[in-house]
Amino acid sequence: MVEPKVHGIFYAKLVFKNLSTFATETLYFGNENFEANELYSSSPRIIGSLRTLSGFSLAVGETMPTAAIGGITIDDTRGSYGRDGKISDLLERSTLIMQSCEVYSFKKQPSAVGVVGDEKFIFKGEVQSVNIKENLLSLKVKSAIIPAEYPTTIIDLAVYPNSASGAAGRYLPAIFGNCNVPAVMIDTVAKKWAYASTYAGDYTVGGVTQYYTTDINSAYVAISSAATTSTILIQGATSEVGASLLVMPIPADNIPDSSLMEQFTPSSSRIVTTGNVYLQEPIGGAQTYNCKVNISIYSGTTTYISKPDKIIGKATIKLTADAYAANQEKNYDFSFDKPIVFESGKQYFIVFNAVQDAGALALRILGVSANFTPSNNLFAKLGDAEDWPLGGNGSFRWAFYGVKLTDGFVANDSFAYFTATQRAAASGQDNPELSGINFIVDVDGFKDNGESVITGSASSPIDDAYDIARLVFRNDLTRLDVATFSASTNIKTTLPRTIDGFTKGRNRSDNILATVLRQAACKLVPRTNGKFALYPYGFTTITRRYLNERDVIINSIDIGGVENIVNEVSLVYAETSLPLKIEDLQTGAPRNFAKNLIKNNGSDTESTAWTAESFALYGDRPQSDGFTVCDFLKEDNDAAFLAKYYLTAFSKVSCMVEVELPFFESDYREIELMEIIHFSHPDLPAHFGTQPDSLAQLPVYSGATVETANTGEMFRRANSYDARVVGRNIGFNLTSSEPATITLDLKLLWNTKEVY
Repeated sequence: MVEPKVHGIFYAKLVFKNLSTFATETLYFGNENFEANELYSSSPRIIGSLRTLSGFSLAVGETMPTAAIGGITIDDTRGSYGRDGKISDLLERSTLIMQSCEVYSFKKQPSAVGVVGDEKFIFKGEVQSVNIKENLLSLKVKSAIIPAEYPTTIIDLAVYPNSASGAAGRYLPAIFGNCNVPAVMIDTVAKKWAYASTYAGDYTVGGVTQYYTTDINSAYVAISSAATTSTILIQGATSEVGASLLVMPIPADNIPDSSLMEQFTPSSSRIVTTGNVYLQEPIGGAQTYNCKVNISIYSGTTTYISKPDKIIGKATIKLTADAYAANQEKNYDFSFDKPIVFESGKQYFIVFNAVQDAGALALRILGVSANFTPSNNLFAKLGDAEDWPLGGNGSFRWAFYGVKLTDGFVANDSFAYFTATQRAAASGQDNPELSGINFIVDVDGFKDNGESVITGSASSPIDDAYDIARLVFRNDLTRLDVATFSASTNIKTTLPRTIDGFTKGRNRSDNILATVLRQAACKLVPRTNGKFALYPYGFTTITRRYLNERDVIINSIDIGGVENIVNEVSLVYAETSLPLKIEDLQTGAPRNFAKNLIKNNGSDTESTAWTAESFALYGDRPQSDGFTVCDFLKEDNDAAFLAKYYLTAFSKVSCMVEVELPFFESDYREIELMEIIHFSHPDLPAHFGTQPDSLAQLPVYSGATVETANTGEMFRRANSYDARVVGRNIGFNLTSSEPATITLDLKLLWNTKEVY
């Protein structure tokens, strides 16, 4: 039975926005006039003044859609709209610029009322410009736009006048997953370091998981915060019970001084700024002291005959007419001249030295040994001796206090930060300045807020391409299609891949998304309804759309693009803000990347299986010169998946075919990007039956002539192919009698290694 001839209609839905009231009015323009409800129940009135549709194309880009500019032409002659009016008259009080434009097709049987399901999207976008010429109103329409905002916060000196030198003008990064970033001093008075932008104040980061700062050698050390500013971080003896005294003579002016020294090893890494020590009158009689007790901290190693020579901090206690009763013990607070970074497990020395008085003070020692040996941890230098011959086993009574680091975030702030506080200085003492400390911090990046819109769970990390795409589209998630290609299941479960990285400088949300999708082997695919479908590499389907060969016209076949062949990849990933040690640097890679993955023919069994044929055909084809930077990947399995994508999807030369199809036949108008098409056509390569002789015999199969070739009937040579739709284009002159067609760009799927 022959299918009845169909009636195809095209129309555009335009929004006019009033320049004064901002109210909107929607009008429909088609290639024919239709009254309300004439096309289908509740259909709108359509004004039949649409003349042309052109350039309405959709295309798959590397990761993001290729923007398209379409054109609409509407009759603008006098009398084409209302009584003696024209469409352009509306523009005196209304605008089309930046207003929505939707283009539809409608298919129905002649003289019949259709149904709403017969209406199909062709294109959705926004009007960019209007031109009126020769009684025609021409509109340029740009395809639907991906949300673009700037989530990165700049440190503005007008807002943060107390920021450190060099901080103004810097952008705080947007952080996804877990990574380390430099912290920036934005308030030298409040001692506040900012380290991450928040997403427009709506989504904050998970916070700091580890602090790093530099030691005396400018090497970064992982440190722990003090629980409180009064928490003792490192200490010697804890009491005087059972203790002995080691006398520290205080010489008069011009008499050489004497010193006492103790070796200690911290059990955790800390920033120390203040301390205290216990002194005692050792003679057994009342004394008054006017002296200074100098305290010095050294790092390194020593023997019993010398002290280490690298001093890392100093403090001084002043005793002015300080009266002691016999054997009295007093506790003195002091502040160091600079913050001191102590590293866990390393050896340090505290040295006490008293000057400018006569008499003596003592440092109390817990568990002093009567028999001094070089292996012990107490040392004394008497008078002007060059060495430290006296040793003992024990500890003086002293304690160090340090810096408390508090991670903070205030609702609606545009950044995350932490503050540093220290114990108050004693009278006559000045605490060291903290604003000069350099910090790098490990950070857990953006997390979902209490509404749970992005991940479905409050405070869950936003650390994969699926969630990051939803974050970018959060203000209108209906525009993001995550169902068509099972994006959530594929990215989170079937072939899981995570994102760990941070932005540099000023970044727009669509550019961030493009980087994330590239490194997660995903694409954002435009749909005819103006939405965007998230396509993850690795998605497979058995669904095929079959083309009738009689409907297909092959416009062109393009085999080539050797620049796109890849059978070797070198990926650098796991970016770090911490300086790498020489032994950890990756050969040929930037010094801020901790890992390098090389995959090629011969690197491993799996990679060889993917690339052996490619290498034999085309030789060595690296993905890029040198290396490919993956600054949003940290885990080995994520880098391995990206390498697999390159080696399987691009290991063979591509074949691009442009086909033309009747628009309304077999519902070809419904074909969307990334669909799999199955078809055959004599114009496509088909090797079966070919011979170089122009007078070759008829095709032979299994030694016998193909019988159908001897019947006198026409026969064809054609091979069947699967192909992926990577582009579609529509352009109609609606005043022409020629039938409407749709042009598709197809990528033949003849690479057996590619996943589809």
